[in-house]
Amino acid sequence: MLYRTEFSAATEETRYFLNGLYFHLTPESTQVVATDGRRLAIASSAALAPSPQEPIGVIIPLKGVKEITKTFAESAEVKICLLENQIIFADDSATLTSRLVEGDYPKYQQIIPKDNEIRAVLEAENFLSALKRVALLANPKTYSIRLDIQENAVKVSAKTPELGEAYETVELKSGNGDIQIAFDARFLMEAVRHIQTEDVLLELKDSLSAVVLKPVGDDTHFCLIMPMRLES
Repeated sequence: MLYRTEFSAATEETRYFLNGLYFHLTPESTQVVATDGRRLAIASSAALAPSPQEPIGVIIPLKGVKEITKTFAESAEVKICLLENQIIFADDSATLTSRLVEGDYPKYQQIIPKDNEIRAVLEAENFLSALKRVALLANPKTYSIRLDIQENAVKVSAKTPELGEAYETVELKSGNGDIQIAFDARFLMEAVRHIQTEDVLLELKDSLSAVVLKPVGDDTHFCLIMPMRLES
């Protein structure tokens, strides 16, 4: 869950409450969320055992998250203790304490699209490889990369006045609409890179609305990316 989300957390100091992962613990589920205001990643799993009696929301700073990943990578079970402004993780051989980030986390549920009706399914590895190659010619000032999606294929393209233009066509496994949309190539590649299934599903609405990326066959994880302005 940490791997699936931490890449979307903010690193700018100005919005300190986004410089971490939001842990939302309820009696029904555990959810980890990260956003920098331009992209969002959410991973879910079953509730902790024992589950909290009331919903709990805390923000753990990125530095603490990286230490958790490093310290407990091989642990079969980790115990969690929440104090007033700290959270403690422990197994049989190590204990890690992290201060919590103060502040109210954004109401991220409100920005998750409900009406993205254009769908495109691609093989994740092929799509990522095409993105990497085309992004080499993306404008280094914007890193803009364009997707021209049709029912059978998506054309991935980028151009820079000094370097020229690059494009590749990736076959769709399934699709139901046409759309042209642009993204920050880095955001798109990171989202696809963290999809842990063979295929990735893109759900889109129009060139101005956020796209949702989901691992096909896994409803416990998804990413959201805001598009960039399409260049003529």
